[in-house]
Amino acid sequence: MVHKEAFQRVVTIDGRPDKTEYEYALDSFRGWYPDQYEQFFGAELKPGESRTRDEARWKAENTINFVVSAAWGDWAHWVQHGKVGVVARRESDGAEKWFLVDGPLYQKRTGFGFVIDFNRDTEITKPERP
Repeated sequence: MVHKEAFQRVVTIDGRPDKTEYEYALDSFRGWYPDQYEQFFGAELKPGESRTRDEARWKAENTINFVVSAAWGDWAHWVQHGKVGVVARRESDGAEKWFLVDGPLYQKRTGFGFVIDFNRDTEITKPERP
């Protein structure tokens, strides 16, 4: 049972639209517990409506790709100026490789990870002391 009438105070958060406490609660429920949300409301969520589900979909789509798991800036002794040194892993078999990627491109990463592109990123030997 939901008593939405008890959660009608409007909440103002910088950079977000004003919503009631109930609306923010629904956003959280939908985002983090999509299966339970669909079951409770009898609704089917679309891509983009649940971060948890979108992340699971993204991971499933990238199991054969190398995805960055750790990164070092050009302050590290082995990383060239303007680059980011990364270690990337492939989920499907646990393989690991090291790369240098363009710093400004890496800074613009969005979503759930940074996928290595062998045509763009430079594979390197694992540094002795990363």
